[in-house]
Amino acid sequence: MPSPIDIAIIVRDRPSMVLPCLAALELHTKPPIQISVVVGGASHAVRSELTRRHPNVRVIHHGAPLSQAASRRLALRAARSSRCVLMENDTLVSAGWLEPLLATADRYRAAVTTPLVIWHRGIHAAGCGLRVTARSGRDLLEHHIEYTDLNQRPIGYAETHCMLLDLEQIDERDLCDDVEPLDVDLGLVLRAKGRAAYFEPRSRVTYAAPPPFELGDVAHTLERWSLARWRACHDRFVAKWGVEYDAAAKLASYQRQELRLALLRHHPTPGTVELTNLATRLTNFLTTLATRGRARRSFG
Repeated sequence: MPSPIDIAIIVRDRPSMVLPCLAALELHTKPPIQISVVVGGASHAVRSELTRRHPNVRVIHHGAPLSQAASRRLALRAARSSRCVLMENDTLVSAGWLEPLLATADRYRAAVTTPLVIWHRGIHAAGCGLRVTARSGRDLLEHHIEYTDLNQRPIGYAETHCMLLDLEQIDERDLCDDVEPLDVDLGLVLRAKGRAAYFEPRSRVTYAAPPPFELGDVAHTLERWSLARWRACHDRFVAKWGVEYDAAAKLASYQRQELRLALLRHHPTPGTVELTNLATRLTNFLTTLATRGRARRSFG
């Protein structure tokens, strides 16, 4: 019998998404596998429900909400095999997702292998690219997510939602510095070590549209979208690699989230949760209308 594959689910910002993620994983993944869930600050009710519904899943719990890097460190320290999938809890796997990842990792001896990530607007990520240009002073870093090239190929780095790691080539000391962008940091580590990352389009997962907030999600969401934390992590990334890069889009994203979550940050109650959900639905509706309007103008 082949050795079990470790699959670690990282709670990104919504503990309420863990159960759908687990359900899809258990439905579409052939054994032997070892599943763990890494979560910080989860309520007793959430942990009890996880244990009741999924008694064979190992729950690695920390008393307070965790950063993405800290969650990954815990997951990799607990891994019991040389292959480990890191998967965020808003990721839903589909039938036959794991076998192509393993085959491609074996064929190319890839340290990191990543699937095609779909979401409600189409393709969310088909691998990612990066380029470092030497300059006097700080080097220039350019990075991007690929959306159109659906061929199996080597890539610069893997988007964070789902990746298969070969722990004989890299370990938690390599990819879990508390920096942002975390995924680009891994790409630069692989580049420095001469390790390969591959995109495998036959493996497909879905980045699920976030459900309405629940009160138990608030602390994790505030940790995930803390603008002050992002700035500190960004500064550590720049200092670590000695690079400059255009962080304007990511900064704007965190600023929007900071504004959207302001009420919850100061008054986390059932009433403010519902108001935030209402505002989110309205924002999504207006965004959809604006997107359709741009599409009509571009084709008209």
